[in-house]
Amino acid sequence: MNVQSFINQYQEVMIEALRALIREPRVSSTGEGMEQHHDLLLDIMRDVGIEPQVHTTPGYPIITGTIAGRTDKTLMVYGHYDVQPAEPLDEWDYPPFGAERVDDRIYGRGAIDDKGNFMTAIQALRYYREQGQKPPINVTFVLEGEEEIGSPHLEDFLQAHRDELTPDSIIGLDDCVQPDGRPKVVLGLKGGCTLELVAHGKTQFHSLMAAIIENPAWRLFWALGTMKRPDGEITIDGFLDDVRPPTEMEQQLVDALDYDGKEWLEASGRDAFLGGKTGNAAMHDFFFKPTCNVAGIIGGYTGPGFQGVIPRTVTVKMDLRLVPNQSPDRVAQQVRDHLRRRGFSDIEVNYLKGGDWFRTAPDAPIVQCLTQSVDQVFDEGAAVWVTYAGGGPASKVDRVFGVPQVASGFGPVGDRIHTPNEYMTVDLYLKGIQTMIHTFDAYART
Repeated sequence: MNVQSFINQYQEVMIEALRALIREPRVSSTGEGMEQHHDLLLDIMRDVGIEPQVHTTPGYPIITGTIAGRTDKTLMVYGHYDVQPAEPLDEWDYPPFGAERVDDRIYGRGAIDDKGNFMTAIQALRYYREQGQKPPINVTFVLEGEEEIGSPHLEDFLQAHRDELTPDSIIGLDDCVQPDGRPKVVLGLKGGCTLELVAHGKTQFHSLMAAIIENPAWRLFWALGTMKRPDGEITIDGFLDDVRPPTEMEQQLVDALDYDGKEWLEASGRDAFLGGKTGNAAMHDFFFKPTCNVAGIIGGYTGPGFQGVIPRTVTVKMDLRLVPNQSPDRVAQQVRDHLRRRGFSDIEVNYLKGGDWFRTAPDAPIVQCLTQSVDQVFDEGAAVWVTYAGGGPASKVDRVFGVPQVASGFGPVGDRIHTPNEYMTVDLYLKGIQTMIHTFDAYART
């Protein structure tokens, strides 16, 4: 049976398995549905020949699964069964856990992030099962329930089970296609450093005192103004000292993308990206530059109407995305030192969380196999990203196994990830399954 014939014959079974899984709420940040048994997911895994196991952790369970192949190569598939909250509920056109199928779309929280993605690898194994064959390689699954809250127990779990899992390579499935329709083959992640900056006053004042009493909000604004220029250049003392310039190969990969980010620019309502850059120059910044972002400001009166006050306390939430060879702990200290040197030692700097950057070599066999498989299934071909601009658990996984990792995903453009009306298309789900079949086959030949 060829791959397309398999898809034609079993597509409804595989679509309904995904819809059933989407109907189970698993919201790690609120606990909704997290205490329910995992019988459905375990049955879906067993149905294609995977031997699943539920492992308790200090948080929510991690589900592993193994299936023996015809060679001694082992590929680990990482995914997560937890999802973001569905709120705001009144902005959904369909029930967030209803898995409604409307034309080519399946609507529901988790349709992409991440059930619709890791299910492509699970259902790909049906191809071999229905032919009475073992898959060409050993495949191991690690499906966690805490990705949406930072994977706090993943690394300890992997370390404790290191000798049982022993992958040769790892693939993470948790993404959508590029705006031009090309699935991404992602070789790394930026690191992250999340901070909270707090400016304190002794008490709240009436705003009529603003001529003589310093406002903590302005205090924070003045401090933030020393950290980044209007052109986007980050001016934190020492922040850029550890940055490793991109290699020639990494720069060539970005050039080869032939993508200018025009959809992002249109969505921003601006004429140019930061610093007046456009096209390829902006894309180099996107992939290779660290960031310094203000994510939120808390303080003062924000209710209906108006109340003239000088707030007692104002807080800024910040995230800094890091590149090789920056360290989140070191960056947090650089921010403290920078503010102290500028006369802002009174501003409290709280380190909330951090994560390390990660990169895989472009010539790693799993990178080549996945890229070739995407090219085989998608007319648009693959878009190889030297790194993802966001974070994730890849660095934690790397500290345990130290093997090549690559990430991809098959969500549609405009999949509304983390927002109301998240959806997966049937077409991309089935193409994702085809891609994973070809990836398993190709990896066996390496």
